[in-house]
Amino acid sequence: MLTALTVWVLGAEYSLCFNAENKFIVQMAELQDRWARKMESEHGHKVIIMGGSNVMFSIICEQLVTHYDLPAVNMGLNAGIGAQVIAERAVAQAHAGDTLVLAFEPGLLTGSLRPPAFGIQFSYAMHRPDWAVAPTLHGTRVPIPSALLALRPGASHIFTLLAKLIAHKPLYSYQVANASPSGWNRTAIRRPLPGFPAQRLILSDDARQFLRSFRDWSDQHQVRVVYSLPWHWTPPDAVKDFQRKNAEFLLQISEYLPVLRDPLIGADSRIEDFSDLVWHLDEEGSVLRTEELGRELTNWQLWQPHELRRIVEDLSAASPASAESGSPGS
Repeated sequence: MLTALTVWVLGAEYSLCFNAENKFIVQMAELQDRWARKMESEHGHKVIIMGGSNVMFSIICEQLVTHYDLPAVNMGLNAGIGAQVIAERAVAQAHAGDTLVLAFEPGLLTGSLRPPAFGIQFSYAMHRPDWAVAPTLHGTRVPIPSALLALRPGASHIFTLLAKLIAHKPLYSYQVANASPSGWNRTAIRRPLPGFPAQRLILSDDARQFLRSFRDWSDQHQVRVVYSLPWHWTPPDAVKDFQRKNAEFLLQISEYLPVLRDPLIGADSRIEDFSDLVWHLDEEGSVLRTEELGRELTNWQLWQPHELRRIVEDLSAASPASAESGSPGS
């Protein structure tokens, strides 16, 4: 038992203090929190943009402040943390008069919202285990014994770490030094972006309960909330099919939250706008995405359900084969 306890303590200490990915995310969160306090003190309110790494690598809040007088805060983390913990962190920073922009990658809302091990480790590293074990919003409460066990590094992580050490590769690809004061990060890494099958996106039961809870919480706390679909690199020949599936997804979201009217419907076919992942925009792409988001927020441009239904119908008619699968929101 003493040996097992010692191994667990060493594993937990590594996960919370030495894991390069967790250290990066914690440092980014601290940077973002400082900017949030600055916006709060200077403007009295703020616009919190939350999501996975698509937010971190695409939203330039300095640009939103300068061009649109929007005291915006980038709270993009790593999608591997999970939607629940990402949202709990943002909610903890929100006050009456603020605006919360949910820019979750759709995949975060199509399965279980139970916090993964990385999300639990991040919560403990931020000294907020309640984000996982006692969430404010309707989510999955992770039992404390399970949460403590999740602080151990997994076998996959250990083998990956050993491989990097043997190959003398960097332990993590991204650096806080590349971040702007507001928390927008950039990377010089470029990788080939693969094509992809555009799969149907259907909200899970967990996600529906979570979004309903989010709406209720925002009403009670006088916080405005809206969903913004991230930009995703899409091969030109797949744009219409991807937009149709995104419109179906947004139609489901609109049952619970207003949805910002993005004319691309999440499909960006300009590969030069992206860096190393299909969700990560480069600097030029980030400027374009931020400019569009600023217009949408300033003018409060929203999709109406009937507009989304028409888009689904029009794009389905343009691609009869894809229409056979039906649309979950129609």
